[in-house]
Amino acid sequence: MPIISNDQNFNPNSLNVPDLYVVIKKPPGFIKGIPTSSAWVEGTASWGAMNVPTLMGGIDDLASTFGGVTADSFNDPYDLPTAAQVAFAQADQQNGLTVYGNRIGDGTETAAAYSIPDTTSGTPLLGFKLSGKYKGTLGNGIVATVAESSTKTGCFNLTISHPILGAERFANIPGGEAGVFSNAAIAAINNGQGTLRAKSQIVTASSLTATNTSLDPAVGQYQLQGGTDGRNVGSSNFIGDPTLDPPTGIYTLNTLDDPPSVAWCAGLTDSEVFSDIQAQMDSLAIVGLLTVPIGTDVPTAINLAKTLGIDSPNVAYCKDWVYWYDTTAGAQRLVDPAAFIGGRLAALAPAQSPLNKAVNQVIGTERMNADSGMKRYTPAQIGQLSDAGFLFISNPVPGGKYWGIRTGNNTCSDLVRKVVEYARETNYLAHSFDATMGKAVGQLQSTDPADSLRQLVKLELDTFLATEKKNKQIDNFLTVCDLTNNDPTVIATHFMTADVYVRYMSSVLYFLINLQGGTTVSISATTITEEQAQQVGV
Repeated sequence: MPIISNDQNFNPNSLNVPDLYVVIKKPPGFIKGIPTSSAWVEGTASWGAMNVPTLMGGIDDLASTFGGVTADSFNDPYDLPTAAQVAFAQADQQNGLTVYGNRIGDGTETAAAYSIPDTTSGTPLLGFKLSGKYKGTLGNGIVATVAESSTKTGCFNLTISHPILGAERFANIPGGEAGVFSNAAIAAINNGQGTLRAKSQIVTASSLTATNTSLDPAVGQYQLQGGTDGRNVGSSNFIGDPTLDPPTGIYTLNTLDDPPSVAWCAGLTDSEVFSDIQAQMDSLAIVGLLTVPIGTDVPTAINLAKTLGIDSPNVAYCKDWVYWYDTTAGAQRLVDPAAFIGGRLAALAPAQSPLNKAVNQVIGTERMNADSGMKRYTPAQIGQLSDAGFLFISNPVPGGKYWGIRTGNNTCSDLVRKVVEYARETNYLAHSFDATMGKAVGQLQSTDPADSLRQLVKLELDTFLATEKKNKQIDNFLTVCDLTNNDPTVIATHFMTADVYVRYMSSVLYFLINLQGGTTVSISATTITEEQAQQVGV
């Protein structure tokens, strides 16, 4: 029998038995680009975990995770479900968007609760307490129904109904002896009923009395109450604390294995903390959006940018709040433009500029709407805002009479890195390398010109970048990982270097058409090939 071994476990120095040894070698791997159609948004909500970034794949996930847009959302500029719902609307079915939601509160938020009575006759006793699994006003709609079982004598059914999550039924909970029902109900809700059903995702249960003397519960319906959202948040709630375990606010981004492409704090306009957000975005290589207050005119915006002095390819400002129709309230309201711009940006391939891209569900902006009129920007104002790193929504845009993003620059003063897509493409490549290439650490490298480890690294880099080039996401590339950048002296210090040069695609910012017309214009006869005709649609 041959001895078969994995190459990572095979040690030729340990052989002492003459035999056939089959060593299975791992085939070359490949770099898989990280998903870029992801966003992160932080804000308030009426349901859901606090300071726990939760990934959502669409509106249904939004409703079950954070309760969706509620009546409390209408007057709250910091509402997370509103921002996430607007962001989801910017992606089509072919290019789905995922959103990490991070719920925050002001510290006064409470969970809805109700103490279920436990008695057979006489004065009711308080058997056990039901509390909403999460804090928030949405818990006030939870109803607990206690009813006698129709299939098992001496037992009771407990149904927990949530206005969005639906109903959970815990069947045949025993009664008949002192404290049995309360204790059994608590166990069923908190731990589940074995293979019958899992624990509750709507409520938690706790004991109210050390000894329950009643035999059976009081049947009936009981609605939880007292839940509050804690929506009076401030800048400190958004920023959070990186020293806590786990961290809070924007520092919850540190806990994610798969970083989002774009991030913003819903409705936050406090420029005093913009530098904190910039530092976090730069440290994690994420594009962050900073929104200025409602009513900010052009001179004020330009002066603010100069005063703050933020100079980063990972940060862009957003201006002009957007009118959006809230179907829950049945009325339109102003929404942070970062929700529209961030959702659209995340839905785009990282090499794409947001300039001229359409946005959905826009009724108008604070500058351009049916009530105050269409106050269009002058070319000079557009240029000023673009140079200062402002993104804003306008109608028309160069592509036509539709609502779209009118500019495409970030706050960086370096013209090469000033376009928004520079940071998104660079961050994408960096995160993709980080997610895959760490496997080379701890492997053996030699001074042999044909060293297998360096060859493998170059092969994987070249394969990945060749695919990016084929997909028109980059223009060209070159990788170097050989003795020219890993000489024996460097190798002896346990270093290995791979130099990667990537030329990006260039977005068109200025399109010039030279037109000469008139009766005296001389036209030379020209012909075009069939292939050229197809390219221009002739």
